[in-house]
Amino acid sequence: MNCSACVKACPEGALSMHPQDAKDLVIPDKNAEEIARQKAKAKEEAQRLMEQGKKQLTKAANVLETLDESNKK
Repeated sequence: MNCSACVKACPEGALSMHPQDAKDLVIPDKNAEEIARQKAKAKEEAQRLMEQGKKQLTKAANVLETLDESNKK
């Protein structure tokens, strides 16, 4: 909190407020960072596989349509 109540309440005047960037107080969590990297990599791989699967299904559907058209003639 940045209410300055402790500065005002200190009878000795030993406390003071200074601007602080909150990012300086954050301690990086290496495990969380690694998990986030792994999740991103897995998501990319899943997207790649989905696209590959869609292409294969489209090819199969095209072959079936071609066979169906051949049978109609």
